[in-house]
Amino acid sequence: MRKAAPVLLVALLAALGAGALLPPVGAARPAPGGETTFFLAATSLARDFDLRYDESDRERFLALWGEPPEGVEVVDRQGSERFAAPAAPAALAAPALRLAPRRGLRLAGVLALAVAVTLAWRALARRLEAPAAAGILFVALAGSIAFHAPFRAAPAALVAALTLSALALAALARPRSRTRLTAVYDGPEPGAVRSGTGRYLLAGLLAGLAVSADLTLLPLFVALPLLAGVTGGARRRAALAAGLGALGSLVAVGLLAGAPWEAPQPVADGALLFWNLVYAVAGRHAGWPLAFLPAVALVAAARRGSGGLALVAAVGASLGFRLFLQPFTWAGAVAGPAQLGLLPLYAALWLLPERPWRPLPGIVLLAASGLSLWPLWLAPRSGDPTLAFARGPAAPLLARLPVETSLRELPGAVEREQAGVAVRAFAPAIEAAAGGELRLRGPGAGTLLVASPRRLTGLRLAFDEQAPSGLRVRGAELGATILRPAGGIEFDLLLDRPRVRHASPWGGGEALFYPLRLQFAGALTAPVGFRVVTARTAVPAAEGEP
Repeated sequence: MRKAAPVLLVALLAALGAGALLPPVGAARPAPGGETTFFLAATSLARDFDLRYDESDRERFLALWGEPPEGVEVVDRQGSERFAAPAAPAALAAPALRLAPRRGLRLAGVLALAVAVTLAWRALARRLEAPAAAGILFVALAGSIAFHAPFRAAPAALVAALTLSALALAALARPRSRTRLTAVYDGPEPGAVRSGTGRYLLAGLLAGLAVSADLTLLPLFVALPLLAGVTGGARRRAALAAGLGALGSLVAVGLLAGAPWEAPQPVADGALLFWNLVYAVAGRHAGWPLAFLPAVALVAAARRGSGGLALVAAVGASLGFRLFLQPFTWAGAVAGPAQLGLLPLYAALWLLPERPWRPLPGIVLLAASGLSLWPLWLAPRSGDPTLAFARGPAAPLLARLPVETSLRELPGAVEREQAGVAVRAFAPAIEAAAGGELRLRGPGAGTLLVASPRRLTGLRLAFDEQAPSGLRVRGAELGATILRPAGGIEFDLLLDRPRVRHASPWGGGEALFYPLRLQFAGALTAPVGFRVVTARTAVPAAEGEP
């Protein structure tokens, strides 16, 4: 079984390459917002050799996809609009987009990922047998959303590839001990120091490109010299070479696109940081086990006394840095599984194992990952990633995990402003309807998240004439039921204390969150429209307040 691991890994990479070469399924246009912005930025570099957003970019997108771009994110730099997208991954994708305007991003992502996996394979094979190293990488890739990332029009796959390549090169720079012929000399082979310095320089260059795309990766690359297992003067030389490489790439990105980062805007809110830590571990959409379950086994396979523990600490520091600097967007802000933003940190863990995995635990790990990833396994290119977790075999269990109240964007979320409160519903059980309403579909329960700047004591939900009379609610007490003369039914919900309280992701101070689960006792024959018509507060609103 273990000898088949290299074949499986190569076959998986080949399948990803074939998927990138095949024509897009359906429209396959980038999703509005972050994906469209990154696609336009990379295409602009490929065609116009700049990152300015102008009419030619809009016309090019319209000619290619048949629809104008939506949700383009721009920043004002020296009087011109520039794309709010990382320049380094856009520049890496530009050559492929020039050759293949529709498939270029996927080709660039798959190629970069294949190179990074190959380097990681070589690095792991230095301390494990090559088949064992291949097996670990196969499970890490197939058992997470990493295999799906290249098929999203997002920089995540490219930044993850830069991160993994930089760390793998640092590991490969470890000097090999020469064959012990005598006891007089047991140092590195001649030329090993020179080749190691060159690899550190290249690793630093790639690390600088990754950091230019995501500032929160900076703590991660402190582990570069530690990963190679050198000490004393060799470690200082490694740090100097890596630092020079990183500085060179940051200067190059600055010359191309100006300052690589916007000024961070951290929020000093202990409750917000606490809940973000909870959601990073057990969130319904952004929890690590959903998209990166092999991370647990990767950390367990590390050994004390090696650079592995330093790498784990660096990943943890980067995650904490990310939660602090990006408290409302830490999981990523693109369509698809919300964890795409955390993919570079997960990829760094691929270099941890110091001992091989047995075949059976690897198979069990893949099977457990499939509980949430099954829809993406069936259709990695054309599956509906916004609903992948909600439609997997583990959907009933996942529905009981807490909804991330701190994230501005979540996959499958529908947002409405009703009765003076913010209402966020989640597909597939609840979907958007005409006229600003929501629509509950059967037979499963739907999740509703209500946010208010003031404490609420109750809500009234109005359902259309298709609604049965038996409503089950979790998170509130069901009060009066009112039949409307014109048809339809209203339910009073009595609320207790808010479940979560922290700074609002939409600004305006603190928000109080009330998660609700709605389900009718009988089977719905058709979707039922509803809306929040009344929100009762514990303290009456002051004059002039909503």
